[in-house]
Amino acid sequence: DRCSRPDLTCLVDPLLNFLKWYQQWENTKCVTVRDLLSWITFIKSVEHAVGKYAALLHGAFLVLLDGIGVGSGISHEVAR
Repeated sequence: DRCSRPDLTCLVDPLLNFLKWYQQWENTKCVTVRDLLSWITFIKSVEHAVGKYAALLHGAFLVLLDGIGVGSGISHEVAR
């Protein structure tokens, strides 16, 4: 078994479904492998405290907010 956390495999389909949905929006930043790895790392690091489904949801927010440049420290005009 190559999965280090088999208890989290139930999150794979919801995660992929979210990515498919997110990519359908026009002018949406492409989700990169870095984004996906960050999301998975986030889930693995907080699921013990908040639960796996809450970690999945908050990880989705992480991807969305990063995609629109929240917290980057640059102005909206510069981000364009």
